[in-house]
Amino acid sequence: MWDLRGLAIAIAAVLSAGVLLLSVFSSKEVHRQEATAAADPPSNAATSEIPDYSSGDTAENIWHRGPNEAYYPSTYCEWNRSGLPDEQQAICAKLDQKQNVLKPDWKTITADDGSIYKIDLHSIARFNTGSVEIAVYKDEGGGFDPTHLTKFLFDCQGHYQDETNYAAGTMYAPPRSVAGEIQRVACNG
Repeated sequence: MWDLRGLAIAIAAVLSAGVLLLSVFSSKEVHRQEATAAADPPSNAATSEIPDYSSGDTAENIWHRGPNEAYYPSTYCEWNRSGLPDEQQAICAKLDQKQNVLKPDWKTITADDGSIYKIDLHSIARFNTGSVEIAVYKDEGGGFDPTHLTKFLFDCQGHYQDETNYAAGTMYAPPRSVAGEIQRVACNG
């Protein structure tokens, strides 16, 4: 009697493992079918997710990167756009215009030695501690060089930090210096 009971338990365990294994395989098949459907969505079928048409997520804007990859603009426009095909870059540019993306508003500050610094007035971020963050670009002529763009954090009490070089520590911003002028614009608006 004991052996039959043990055999029944073993059979039940094998059957439940088989059901579990079957459910894992069927789950993978469902995910594969969903990925295939996302890569090639039916044109007239109702979907469980309603695309965000205001952000350009329409069927004609889907980018098929590979056989099982499909992306809406709300995804690929967030990527580094230099790797996107021209058609997707144009879609992202249209969405940028529609969303009224802030363009930099540069104010130029010239140092006594002739160095030119530009501060982006749209980049000013005020914190509840009283400190202010601002983007600063050192213009040395020629084209745009992203290595000359930095962010400064001012305490609005005469000190600042270069957020791209924390090793420099906190520095003094004398009132008549370029740093002092940037602080005046950032802190006083």
